[in-house]
Amino acid sequence: MEECFVYKWTHKPSLNWYIGSRTRKNCHINDGYLTSSKIVKPMILANPNDWIREIVAIGSQQNIRNLEAEILVLFDAQNDKRSLNQYNQNGKFICFGHSIETIEKIKKNSKWAGKNRPEHSEIMKGKKRKPEDVKKWADKLRGKPFTQEHIDALKKSFRKFEYITPNGIFQSSRDAAKANNCSKSSVLQRINGFFARDVWYPPVNGWYCKKKD
Repeated sequence: MEECFVYKWTHKPSLNWYIGSRTRKNCHINDGYLTSSKIVKPMILANPNDWIREIVAIGSQQNIRNLEAEILVLFDAQNDKRSLNQYNQNGKFICFGHSIETIEKIKKNSKWAGKNRPEHSEIMKGKKRKPEDVKKWADKLRGKPFTQEHIDALKKSFRKFEYITPNGIFQSSRDAAKANNCSKSSVLQRINGFFARDVWYPPVNGWYCKKKD
């Protein structure tokens, strides 16, 4: 029996929390699903005893997706200091697919409906662009200066997380790698776990990534 559900994970030591939903076909509350969050899942796998899951609601796929979005908006999850959710959704990420009637209408109204590949596209098919054309486009993009405001915004967007390791807490995987005498890829593997020759190597205890307060 299909049981779509909204769930809540709580990190008992810090009381940080994460809200998510499970709406896959034939899913149910005991199907072994943890979460799709790339931040929360490694943390749960690394220290499962530090986490507790609660089932908030069970219902149809559409109702569960709507309920998840409503909860995230209600608690303003993306701005809550204890929340591990990165977005409030606001309905932007909810998609139930187009109806057959809508799909047919889109096909009918497309400017290429019933037509073959555009002539100019056929002419260029399989051909490389001239070096002078490539250089022309590259020159347009090269050397464009960023404002300090843009640079600060980029730095902030790339530093939303902290890397917790046995040797301290770091603002980037590069700094964490230097302090632990390993590569950046090794840091990410120890935090997230990895597959090698069809064998799953779980995250290493004491290594995880945390969203900044």
